[in-house]
Amino acid sequence: MLLFILATSRYQKEEIRKTAEEIQDSERTLFCLYPSSLFIIHNICRLKIGEKFYQKVYTSIQCIHAREDAKKKTNLYLCKQISIILFLTICITILSILIGLSKTSQIQHSYYVKRPYYGEEETKVALNIDMDNIKKEVEIKLQERHYTKEENIEHIMMQAMQYLDEMVIGENDSYEHVTKQLSLIRKIPDLQVMVSWDFDKKGIVSSDGKITISEEATEGEVITMTATLSYYDTKKLYPINIVIFPEEKTKEERLLLQLEEEIYNRQVKNPESEYLELPNAIDNQRLTYSEYQRKDDYILNLLGVVAVICIGVSGYSQMKKEKKKREMQMLLDYPEVINKLVLLVGAGMTIKNAWGKMSLEYEARCKKELKEGNGKKRNLSKTRAVQKRYVYEEMMIAYSEIQNGIAETEAYDRFGRRIQLIPYMKLSSLLVQNVKKGTADLLQLLEYEAIQAFEERKEVAKRLGEEAGTKLLGPMVLMLLIVLMVIMLPAFMQM
Repeated sequence: MLLFILATSRYQKEEIRKTAEEIQDSERTLFCLYPSSLFIIHNICRLKIGEKFYQKVYTSIQCIHAREDAKKKTNLYLCKQISIILFLTICITILSILIGLSKTSQIQHSYYVKRPYYGEEETKVALNIDMDNIKKEVEIKLQERHYTKEENIEHIMMQAMQYLDEMVIGENDSYEHVTKQLSLIRKIPDLQVMVSWDFDKKGIVSSDGKITISEEATEGEVITMTATLSYYDTKKLYPINIVIFPEEKTKEERLLLQLEEEIYNRQVKNPESEYLELPNAIDNQRLTYSEYQRKDDYILNLLGVVAVICIGVSGYSQMKKEKKKREMQMLLDYPEVINKLVLLVGAGMTIKNAWGKMSLEYEARCKKELKEGNGKKRNLSKTRAVQKRYVYEEMMIAYSEIQNGIAETEAYDRFGRRIQLIPYMKLSSLLVQNVKKGTADLLQLLEYEAIQAFEERKEVAKRLGEEAGTKLLGPMVLMLLIVLMVIMLPAFMQM
């Protein structure tokens, strides 16, 4: 990602430089990523779906910024959104690398796993094992490194033996018929007694109590398990006689049992070793190991993807809100526009002159407000955004088209089609009809339209008031719940 940003940092240098002169200081935070963002935009637009998306954004931007360069505004908007996504991607990548570097690998030199230190609890290590084209996720138990202390209490041993009698049998019904895994406890809870196990017959019960007897032994096998109870430097042997019956197992289960048995034997053989060498072959099948990737390792990347999607959706949603705000403002301004036209036309002006006067007055007002405020070029967009009236911006465009030689009918028609709101489309059709046919009763039609516009304006104001009242319901309900809690909580506390 960083190489890509460096490689595209000089892309469209001249265009980026011109863009830098127009944007505000608050928008310069991620400006260094704009070249890469512009490179992405240009390449996405080569795709059919990318071109459609760009055109859709362009149309919305053109409506919002009528008298400005729509293409430049579209590129600036998309660069801002993509630069945020790139910055977030870089942060997630760096964070993932740092997390990866902070983790220490549990496997050393391919076949060694570090065991817990003296006095630490037994731990489990999740590994991926590859054996004879079989990949399996297994958990290997690592015992703590042994140490001894001086103390000997006989009754603790008796309690430990009673505990073993109750727990070792596991899910089996009795010691005379054992088919399921035995619970070979390694440590007696609350007694600090360690337990190790020995069997008079090998290959029947594994180190963790799993039954590994041959499936052919249908009559059962009598074995003696000897538990060595260790309480600091005191040891006591406790034999338990059981009868083992076979349980059918798959090839994979047998291999895993042999693997666990081999791992346990190696730990018993070298209890002081810092590392455990994992077997490289079991039953003539070569084994390879890799660290098990937990699902929570991917949560960070998943959150990053969700954040990127949310940023994109948020940006697009903000643009739709701006477009809706434009439409509402133009509907609210419609009665004012109609009344001004009625006033000027009634005073004897032609439609063209009345249109030009309204447009020039708006432009003069904007220039005056810019002069009174901060007239710096870098704050131009911000100041215009505060004072902008979208309908007059569209009227200025139509007036400029007429001044540049476009026919009045074409200019008025384009005015209605750009706004795409029924009142303004109706107005444009009236003006076009007047220019083409010279309608004598245009003033009466405009006066009637002004009356209708005023009634519609009242309806819009009424609807906005109802919407505002609806939005206040949420806070009011929340305040009601708080008041109820304040009143009822002391009553419940006294019960």
